[in-house]
Amino acid sequence: MPELGYVMQAGFSKRVHTAEFTADVRTNSLGLRDEEAPPPAPQRLRLLAIGDSFTLGVHAGDRDRCFVERLEAGLQAAFTARERGAAPWTGAEVINAGVEGYGTVQEVGLCGRLGPQLRPDGVILAFYLGNDFTDNSGLTRMTVVDGYQMLEASAAGFRREFSPWHRRVRLWLHAHSELYLLLKARLVHPVRRALPGAGTAAAPATVKPFDYYVYDKGFADALSAEPSPDLQRGMDRTVTALARLRRYCDTQGTQALVVAIPAEAQVDPAARARWLARFGLEASTLDFDLPNRRLRDLAAAAGLPLVDLTPVFADRVRQGEHPYLVNDPHWNANGHAIAAAALLEPVLAQWGDTAHPQVGTR
Repeated sequence: MPELGYVMQAGFSKRVHTAEFTADVRTNSLGLRDEEAPPPAPQRLRLLAIGDSFTLGVHAGDRDRCFVERLEAGLQAAFTARERGAAPWTGAEVINAGVEGYGTVQEVGLCGRLGPQLRPDGVILAFYLGNDFTDNSGLTRMTVVDGYQMLEASAAGFRREFSPWHRRVRLWLHAHSELYLLLKARLVHPVRRALPGAGTAAAPATVKPFDYYVYDKGFADALSAEPSPDLQRGMDRTVTALARLRRYCDTQGTQALVVAIPAEAQVDPAARARWLARFGLEASTLDFDLPNRRLRDLAAAAGLPLVDLTPVFADRVRQGEHPYLVNDPHWNANGHAIAAAALLEPVLAQWGDTAHPQVGTR
């Protein structure tokens, strides 16, 4: 699939466990982290949520904690509470089509592929301000090799590294055997740490140039008044993708809503200070609201409404809440709950009262 690069495997099932979250990840026959989609039903609002790992929602834990599922529950409750006949919808479903590592170009492409089968009444496009401009530039285009997701630029080296048969066996065991992972953690790693010399201080690592940290470099570019060539390419491709989404909606008689997802450094002063200190950057040279304004202008040019979650998250951080994981830039379960609550009214405003069922025509 040249346009998408990769899609999620249908019928996949795996339990993901880290120090900060545990999630059962299962996909349906379309490769989506959702239940099987029934045929569209009259008076049941169907929205398709497209985005990257924030939309996929693994970092929130189990599927019901993801903002997509929480939003669906909120819509369902809102429609159920209304008097019969007071609104065109009596039920709602929000289908999760998030794919980790996708940019807007791929997300809109996936929407075009899923649209004929799912026939949604609307599309919610989640745009992560931390790296989606970079993803759209092509610098971080991902691929999958032997079941492992990685940058396309790293694929050739990975294949060389794991070409010997014994390394391929170890790679297969690492991906498919919980017993192998347990034995490594309980036996192999302690033995290695106990070997002579294992406790000695390692030689200082060579300081890597800022460009090595491609996501951080891309984010810094997005904060700078003068667009770099990479950022300009990313914005140009974002323009193309948003225009394509608008054409899709016009053709299908549906609507789309763009949702701006803030990076932690945009809403948390402490996280911003850590990020600046890590790379020796000066806050005075950067505008942390600039990515929001750029996306707002691009969405407006495409005729797409936008909801920016940045003020909501900044306010919740000021109140002492922690919506992001400690060792990861993604939302935790609380962040997903905040996002779903903030999106409920805008989604109801766009589709709850003014939209009309299109079953049989969409």
